[in-house]
Amino acid sequence: MKLRYLTLLIFLVGCKSGMITQKSSMNIPDREFSSSYAGTENNIPYYSSNEFTNNALKSYTLDYLKSAFAGKNETSKTPVDNLHDNSIVDTIYHFSDNSNEIEYYKGTHANFITKFDVTDSQYDLYGGISAGTRKDDFTKAFNIENKTGDVVNIGNASQTAIYTFYFRNNKIQRISSLFYID
Repeated sequence: MKLRYLTLLIFLVGCKSGMITQKSSMNIPDREFSSSYAGTENNIPYYSSNEFTNNALKSYTLDYLKSAFAGKNETSKTPVDNLHDNSIVDTIYHFSDNSNEIEYYKGTHANFITKFDVTDSQYDLYGGISAGTRKDDFTKAFNIENKTGDVVNIGNASQTAIYTFYFRNNKIQRISSLFYID
């Protein structure tokens, strides 16, 4: 009798852990963002969400990128003159593999991502937005009520940080960014 209960318990725990694993691989955003429709550019809808754009890449430190791309195809660093002081040399780190490319600017006074172009769900943004996220979950996370096409821009109000989401088969296929930095 005890053996049956033990077998049943192991079976239930096994089923439960499989359900947890399956849910985490579905790329469901874990929060909602305040966003507002700000118009279109080149027939691509633009939604403004300062909360998202201000936090989208916060977890991307140089140490994280070095470990995420360890052993991948290409990792390089290039010295560059600081834009504001030519006596200072900063560094641009370039990380890439088959279909992902991230550039990280390490400066004397600031560190930040200068390029983010990914197709792998490993590289998620603030709130759990990543390649593989379903379009319905994406539009719900940003409170987008209008029907959208296969490309959507989410950026800040000043349009200095813009994330472009490309959809195929109603899932995010690619995320790229455009930053205006001075």
